[in-house]
Amino acid sequence: MSSSKAENYSSPAAQADAEAHHQHPLLMSVSITDPLVLQRCYMPFFLRGGLFVPSARRFSLRQRLFLVLTLPALPDAPDKHTICALNTTVAWLSPAPWGAGQITNDQLGRGGVNARVQGVGLHFDNAEPDLKPFIESLLKALL
Repeated sequence: MSSSKAENYSSPAAQADAEAHHQHPLLMSVSITDPLVLQRCYMPFFLRGGLFVPSARRFSLRQRLFLVLTLPALPDAPDKHTICALNTTVAWLSPAPWGAGQITNDQLGRGGVNARVQGVGLHFDNAEPDLKPFIESLLKALL
């Protein structure tokens, strides 16, 4: 069977996922200035670290995004913020809670099953400098 025939048998969902994976990366800008927010959004279980970004936009797993990330600086740093630009890959999808509209901060504070936040987990690609140890040292210094 030729490869072109094999492609004809793939599902529309698989084709859409493959197309999203090979498109040029989208640009996303995220600013996190509060260390507590960084702590909640940081995803240390990814190999190179990652970040959860609340978003109502639809993403596909393995979709590439170019992220411009503003983080708090270390306490003794001359600048107030650290800005990083890096490639990321969608590695986590959190859909909107079933039957939920907008989630309020009050609901997030109480937690619970319906307090799940819609968004995307971005796995850091090979970034320079390596963001995982930087974010972990930043959290240790600021919290």
